[in-house]
Amino acid sequence: MGFTESVTQASSGAVAAIVTTVALYPLDLIKTRLNNGVDEGGVPYAGPLDVLQREYRKKGFLGLYRGIQVKLMQDVARSFSFFYVFTFLKEYVKRRKGPLGF
Repeated sequence: MGFTESVTQASSGAVAAIVTTVALYPLDLIKTRLNNGVDEGGVPYAGPLDVLQREYRKKGFLGLYRGIQVKLMQDVARSFSFFYVFTFLKEYVKRRKGPLGF
């Protein structure tokens, strides 16, 4: 176990981060636009569907994912690091103190 188990768990966490980021990124974009309140021309948004329609009309489907690369790098690095360290420490404690349980 040890290193291999930690890398396996960390890789699974990174893949999960990719899936959730890709699935939820358009909602994050809508939230950001609504928080801003107006589009590039200064026209106020009427609601989430209005943001979605305007973004789709202006930039197409891929416009909903503009800028996702940076978010993916952040989320993958964070998830991989978290699960690697968590699994490594869990195995370390288990070897030193025996099985964990409540």
